[in-house]
Amino acid sequence: QALAIKEKVYGREHPSYATSLNNIGNCHRNLGDYAKALEYHQQALSIREKVYGREHPDYAASLIGIGNCHRNLGDYAKALDYYRQALAIREKVYGREHPSYATILNNIGNCHRNLGDYAKALEYHQQALAIREKVYGREHPSYATSLNNFGNCHYDLGDYAKALECHRQALAIREKVYGREHPSYAMSLNNIGDCALRQRDYAKASESFSAYSELATSMVTRTFSSLTESQRALFWEKYSRFFTNRLYDNAAAISTPEMNRTAYDGALLGKGLLLNAETEMRKLILESGDEEALGMYNEIQESRIRLDKLYESPAGKKVQIDSLNGDIDRRQQELMKRSRAFGDYTRNLALKWTDVQSALGKKDIAIEFETYTHKDTTFYVALTLRPGYTEPHLVALFTGGELKRSDVSHDEDTGMRDYYRSPDITNLFWGKLSDELKGVRNVYFSPAGELNNIGIEYMRDEDGKHLLSERRNYYRLTSTRELTKEYRAGKMRDAALYGGILYDATPSTRLTGKESESERLACMASRPGISLDSLSVTRGGGKLVYLDGSKKEAEAISSTLSSKNVRNDLLEGADGTEESFKALSGAQKDVIHIATHGFYYTETEAARGGLEDSSFILDGESEAPKEDKALTRSGLLFAGAQNAFDGKEIPIDVEDGILTAKDIARMDLRGTDLVVISACQSGLGEVTGDGVFGLQRGFKKAGVQSIVMSLWEVSDEATRIMMTRFYENLAKGKGKYDSFRDAQNYLRKCDDGFYDKPQYYAAFVLLDAIK
Repeated sequence: QALAIKEKVYGREHPSYATSLNNIGNCHRNLGDYAKALEYHQQALSIREKVYGREHPDYAASLIGIGNCHRNLGDYAKALDYYRQALAIREKVYGREHPSYATILNNIGNCHRNLGDYAKALEYHQQALAIREKVYGREHPSYATSLNNFGNCHYDLGDYAKALECHRQALAIREKVYGREHPSYAMSLNNIGDCALRQRDYAKASESFSAYSELATSMVTRTFSSLTESQRALFWEKYSRFFTNRLYDNAAAISTPEMNRTAYDGALLGKGLLLNAETEMRKLILESGDEEALGMYNEIQESRIRLDKLYESPAGKKVQIDSLNGDIDRRQQELMKRSRAFGDYTRNLALKWTDVQSALGKKDIAIEFETYTHKDTTFYVALTLRPGYTEPHLVALFTGGELKRSDVSHDEDTGMRDYYRSPDITNLFWGKLSDELKGVRNVYFSPAGELNNIGIEYMRDEDGKHLLSERRNYYRLTSTRELTKEYRAGKMRDAALYGGILYDATPSTRLTGKESESERLACMASRPGISLDSLSVTRGGGKLVYLDGSKKEAEAISSTLSSKNVRNDLLEGADGTEESFKALSGAQKDVIHIATHGFYYTETEAARGGLEDSSFILDGESEAPKEDKALTRSGLLFAGAQNAFDGKEIPIDVEDGILTAKDIARMDLRGTDLVVISACQSGLGEVTGDGVFGLQRGFKKAGVQSIVMSLWEVSDEATRIMMTRFYENLAKGKGKYDSFRDAQNYLRKCDDGFYDKPQYYAAFVLLDAIK
């Protein structure tokens, strides 16, 4: 607001205008948007150079701002260059005993620390400390900052006692000046915890880390309440490493009751925080009944879709992208202000372990699997919680290396590692939890790391003869926070079913909604074809296989539902379009079943290229957010997709038939209780600290409650048998979990036990179905 006034009164080349640019740059830097901050500081620098020349203290201030941005971006050499220029100016203007001179000494010291030259860093921080003590005395926040940095250098040099002394002094000053709810106070607590841990003072370390975690949680949720979606992602980066890695490293090392409670609380906050924040905010707005807010929300969604198209278009659109991004951010800020009248969407973000415990029955256990990296080794741990526990228990499991080196045979049919018939693997995952599982009937678990890609609920017992699920119920959850939600399972009334999709459908066929018999036969005749799931379609221009089994599957389900008076829309052939699927947004379908080709590309595979038309995949150079890039690498295929892969021109009013997870995330599927993705690789995605960025992320962002998805390429016939049985159960009124488990057991017994192999029954997993 100040910038706009100053521009109108003074114009864009006035020093006061430059001051506002500088301040906006500082705000973006504090939010973690270093690239945006750099732009503002560079503009301010240009104006100040023109107005003041290169020897003015304000010019030096802009040099410092630019240096700070480069340091945050990891370019320490460039940062040092800007700091040294600023140091020379301030020495000339102020002399060597001025606080501004000390500030640059401090920054240069931090750069040397980042570069690993701890002795040099200590030298600069000693100089800054001496100046600040002389100018400010020993109770000023700037003196505390120097003490903090001085302590960090001693810590790096292995003098933990000296480091602890510095951090304790800094903490006392910051508490006196700022109080106990300030980021600087929290930082000192964390530093004290690090020192205490090194000195094996586990009680003090536990106390400090727990206090830091509580403060950081408060700061994150409090700040989130006024941030836009993109700002939340940037701000969370400041704290995410602690909540998705260091917290569990510390908990494993310390192993105190207090630290275990903190670790479980951290898991509830950190796992899927950005997803939870977005869905809670969306729910608040869409259920507000405020027509103006709903209009603003819809306008933002439309702008995001336009932005998606710009990201997918060739280079040269930066100006349009920047302009639209700015417009979306402004609209979101207006919407955030208005939405505060509807309530506080952040109140459900910071749950406690006791909230989960109170939702458990006598024979229930909640398990948060977590990973952390220590000295380049990945460790897996389990945080377990049962009624009566005075604190969660932390159980060390195995390392990533142990999992890779484990004695697991490769399945003869699939060529994949067979985790499902090895007692050694069962012991690796569940053996160390045997004491925790005594007397347990229901296991509610949230996976992490590689466990997202393994159906650990389908492993066998020690003798390899019986499934663990024959003893207990295993519920896979995105987070055990799901147990705290109010959930009312209603009767299935309406469903949308996709199958037998005609990938070769021409645009004209799709517009009429009718396929000719010759077209369908031509598509089927392409078999044996090339499946997108294998990625080979990107290497040879092959034809997508017509999935005749998916047609039988969808028709069998439709018949079953119709016999139970469940209304259903069956979309086959050329009717199975991307347009028809996107039209389900806001349609409140209870169940959506999609039998089609699914795909997932890793970042490396996508970078190899080779597709005739791969514009739907956002590459690493795109300015789009990291999550959006990941969500374009997984998706589902609909009618006409072959035309896109063949590089044929598609009319502007026709979708290309390639529905990415990012497209799904833009939809409103809040009324959908269950989505069944009967497609290969539909459960895969990029595993991050905030969840799996794939189809499941897209559907969760859209508001779906439960998802059935696959972990590998699936057999058409086995899928048809299992899914038909699953829907028969649902139509009879059985719950999702019981229906799914019965369908798996039914499949295993079919054809005299032919399908009693993990490659068939363990391909699909059910997510977030508590009932």
